[in-house]
Amino acid sequence: MAVYEVIDKLTGKQIEEAYHLCKQEWWGKERKLDEFQKAVHHSSVVLAFREVETEKIIAFARVITDFTYKAMLIDIVVAEHYRKNGLGREMMERIVHHPELESVSIFELFCAPELTPFYEKWGFVERLGKVTCMRRRLEQKI
Repeated sequence: MAVYEVIDKLTGKQIEEAYHLCKQEWWGKERKLDEFQKAVHHSSVVLAFREVETEKIIAFARVITDFTYKAMLIDIVVAEHYRKNGLGREMMERIVHHPELESVSIFELFCAPELTPFYEKWGFVERLGKVTCMRRRLEQKI
C-alpha cells in the first residue's frame, strides 16, 4: 500500500493531475482542462490524496455546498491501480466527517449502479421518496 498525504488545497499541477484522473472515468471523458480548473476553484471543499513517493494525485473528490442544507459530492475517484485498498472508504469518511460539512443536513451524489452498495455504507439511498431528480443540459436551453 502506498504512503500518501491528504491535501485540501491543490496547486495548478495537482489540479491538472486530478483532471487526468477524472478523464479516465466514463463520466469525465468529455471534460476540458480549463473548465475543470474553474469547477475546482468554485468548489466548496476539495480533497485529494497524494502519494508521497511519486507526489502524484491518486484520489480526488470535491463538494459543492451551502454548508447548511445540502452538499453535492462530485468527481469522487481513486486511481485504478490504488483501488480496493481502502482509499475510497477513507475519502468518504473524510468528506462526511469534514468539520465544515458537519452541520449539512443532506448529502447527495450520483454514481454508477454497481457502486450503490459502497455508498449505502454512509447512509446514501436510491429512493428519495417524493423527490424526483431532474436534469437540464446547457444544449437543452429553450
